[in-house]
Amino acid sequence: MLICTPKSIFSWDFIIRESGDLSNKGFVEFNWMTEQGSIRFLDKSFSVDKRDWLSGHWSLVLDDQKIAQAEKVSAFSRSFELSTEEGALRLKASNPLQRRFEILSGDSCIGRIAPVGPFVRKAQIRCAETVSVETQLFCFWLAALMWKRSSQSSAGAGS
Repeated sequence: MLICTPKSIFSWDFIIRESGDLSNKGFVEFNWMTEQGSIRFLDKSFSVDKRDWLSGHWSLVLDDQKIAQAEKVSAFSRSFELSTEEGALRLKASNPLQRRFEILSGDSCIGRIAPVGPFVRKAQIRCAETVSVETQLFCFWLAALMWKRSSQSSAGAGS
């Protein structure tokens, strides 16, 4: 299990730790003005690139090679179709009213991403051993992007 803790109270960047280990293993970060970012875990650094600003297509890139891709199913859903080293996967919100996401292979749930409480951004990633850390963190990056979008639209609605 991976634990994702925001770097600060207002940050959408996360520190990654493994369950039971207090040392930092990596970081999940968002670029300030774009829906792109980076993932670092142990000795690997990945970039998360968006095709163009209107697209719903992201790539996980390592050393100029795309190792995973995600396409948002529709503008109105919190669901992505992924192409990964594990094969075709789907990341989807498990419930329209909750922030929990499920990682599906076919009809089988092979992982979950969920905040540890109702009003916090700290989250846990629990996946089958067959799911690579890179895929888990890419899925988390996408889920956190949905949380960030939701938070920003809620903040804008109240102004």
